[in-house]
Amino acid sequence: MEEDEILQQNGVNEEEETEESNENSSPKITFIELILFPLPLSIIADLVDLISWTGIGTMISWGLDILSAGSLTLYLFLRGLRGEFMLLSGVVEMIPGIDFLPIRTATLLLLYFKQKNPNVDKTIEKLGKIIKK
Repeated sequence: MEEDEILQQNGVNEEEETEESNENSSPKITFIELILFPLPLSIIADLVDLISWTGIGTMISWGLDILSAGSLTLYLFLRGLRGEFMLLSGVVEMIPGIDFLPIRTATLLLLYFKQKNPNVDKTIEKLGKIIKK
């Protein structure tokens, strides 16, 4: 109650603050940016994982996994997104037997669509409740 009074005295309205924050929360990664750098890198790294059945192929795949996980994580951190998910997907991609799945590309696309539509979490919760019934 006191906080609302202080905000009103200072001429700050909570509704105005949320409107301003919504205007400033423009997409951090545009579609063009996604197509130019992070998506091709993650797709190439996932394709190399598909052909890493030999000893030298595995070494090349791991090297590319480390390079792509590090660069994509740094890129997402610099853009203000959750880069730790990309780092985790890079670590999972290094596990033999799981590395052929396109986890890195799926994580990148999930992060992109989540930043475009922040209400995805609420939609997933609603779907979970419907499935439980």
